[in-house]
Amino acid sequence: MHGTYDGSTQLASIIELIDNVATYKYQCKLMMDKTNGAIYLRGSWNSLIDGDLFGELLMTLEADVLFNSMSGIWVGEAQPAEELADFFIPINPIRWCATLFRKDNDTWQMFGSGYFNDSTDIPNQSILFFSINGTGTLDDMKIIKKYLNMDHSVEYRGKLIEYDNGSYSYVGHWSNVVAGSYGSFLAAQYCLNPMISYRLDICLCEICTNILHTGDNRWFCSQCHLTTCPGCNHHKLAIDHPHKLMPHILPTQQIAQGKSCRELITSAFHTFQSLPLIVFRSTESKELVWFTYGEMSMKCNALVKYWKSFVINADDQVRSFILIMADTSPAYIACLLAGLMCQAVLVPIHGALKIDALTHLLSTIDPSIVVVGEPYLNKLLSVLSENSSRLLMTISQNEEQFQRVESINERSISLTTVIEKGNKIPNEYHSHSSLSRNTMSAIL
Repeated sequence: MHGTYDGSTQLASIIELIDNVATYKYQCKLMMDKTNGAIYLRGSWNSLIDGDLFGELLMTLEADVLFNSMSGIWVGEAQPAEELADFFIPINPIRWCATLFRKDNDTWQMFGSGYFNDSTDIPNQSILFFSINGTGTLDDMKIIKKYLNMDHSVEYRGKLIEYDNGSYSYVGHWSNVVAGSYGSFLAAQYCLNPMISYRLDICLCEICTNILHTGDNRWFCSQCHLTTCPGCNHHKLAIDHPHKLMPHILPTQQIAQGKSCRELITSAFHTFQSLPLIVFRSTESKELVWFTYGEMSMKCNALVKYWKSFVINADDQVRSFILIMADTSPAYIACLLAGLMCQAVLVPIHGALKIDALTHLLSTIDPSIVVVGEPYLNKLLSVLSENSSRLLMTISQNEEQFQRVESINERSISLTTVIEKGNKIPNEYHSHSSLSRNTMSAIL
């Protein structure tokens, strides 16, 4: 059986093949009974051979029964033996959907399936499906992986190891008699809650910086969120990492959602908290560094809390304006996001704007907050009238990456000073206004 699943609608479409013939089709939705927490697939089925055969279906998710069964996705990799290095046999990822259950006192059986989606070495078969069948004891189990439409199989033999957290790994040796290859393998049980959205966003291997796409296998540290691709798992940096890296895969994509820019930004900060948002080269070390969504969230929330006394509560008729005249930098991006969170109208302008145009713009929008980069401060001050109710905030060249700087002008306050003061304000800023979808967010 194989098919497709849409994580946003929780709809599944599955085809069952019998003797390699598409025989039945199942269309169902993943649901949960809130009264008892039961998770199930419910929908309809029909025969693809006999049009008179059809009906309804219900499949309930059963929890593992201690000492009797365990199910889930098993992920890891199969490495070729060292003595086969001259043959350049690739390290193959393991991703099995399998169930292990007890037949009698000591004998267990495993069944399941999986697929490869990178089998470009086999003509006209970009996707290869395979079945998993095994039997034995927990200390000595043999599994046969047999490919669909091919007289080809791989044998895995090993034992199950239980970890302190209650999860299991299947470790041992594999052999491919037809190809004459062999080696070692590890497949860790990865239990999933189908009603939870897991991280499946695109991220980078932190060693080679290659992109890891949705559904890719990766090696992951749950304590500090180090992520590597399967190849870099054997790099010295990964081997020397203080925490154990485990094979990892995620079933559904995590999405930030919101009805407004403010809600969308807040959702993204929470959803992708540990992921990098901005990658840049440090002015001090000259190395590539980044701010995560969580780190940027703290800076933006501090800005918003300080700015709240300068902006009015927005509605469809009355909005505050925030003028931004600075060069692009992490600090500049934080100001853009904070302005949207305030539900003000952003007016970003280029520093080369002529004086007469700048004067006209200031008189037209009368901004409540003006953010200006250090190179353009004197130009702005020459035409900006003093207004006690207006905030003039500067971004010096030394604080574009949030380095601490004092205010550089008596009429202004520095970005980092605002963040410090905002962090001391106890309550987060929450606007109670509800703007229509057609409300303007920026004038570009």
